[in-house]
Amino acid sequence: MSRIFMTMLAMALGAIAGSAQTPAQPQAPVQPQNTSKCSLTPAQAPAIRGIKLGMSTEEIVSLFPGSSQRPEIKKALESSEGYPNYGVARLGFQLLTYPTVAKDRFAGIEGISVTLFDGRVVELRATYAGRDSRPRGPVWPNVDDFIAKLSEAYALPAARDWRQGAQNYKVLECDGLDIEATTPNGSASVSLRSTKSFDTSRERAAEVEEKIRKEFRP
Repeated sequence: MSRIFMTMLAMALGAIAGSAQTPAQPQAPVQPQNTSKCSLTPAQAPAIRGIKLGMSTEEIVSLFPGSSQRPEIKKALESSEGYPNYGVARLGFQLLTYPTVAKDRFAGIEGISVTLFDGRVVELRATYAGRDSRPRGPVWPNVDDFIAKLSEAYALPAARDWRQGAQNYKVLECDGLDIEATTPNGSASVSLRSTKSFDTSRERAAEVEEKIRKEFRP
């Protein structure tokens, strides 16, 4: 009996040693899944009161009579080339300054801001009238309520499909397009952003900086 027991024990120890020497098989990395329910591209992004991503500088300023002569607009456009903007220009339009369009096309909006890259709109933000505006606008204690209105107007996914960011802030991630909704202090704004255009701007800046470093002579 003792000899049989010792034989079985030796076989068991040998099996354990053999398995310990077998290298573990590497597991394939888990690929992140794109769970976004939005496939819109920047070209397919909704227009806000007639303003769309991809519009030209001339098309934008024509919507705001006299804006092309305003010093801040001229300065932003003239300084867009080269360092430090590399093609980027940011324009802001407060609707109180443009009363003729504020009562019609942009009724209920306090301000429009756009970012241009190489003369084309790559980001658009509309800020809506709130409780302190004249005339007074709606109050949005919950960003999901605001998103429900956006989804209804522009056929976008429901609020549950938007990624939660900071409080009262959500973003819908599409195909090279981010749509952001925010309701700080009850007021509301929506932003459409062509993400790849900003990548190009950063790459352009990095190339220029690299060239400067290569040409430097200590």
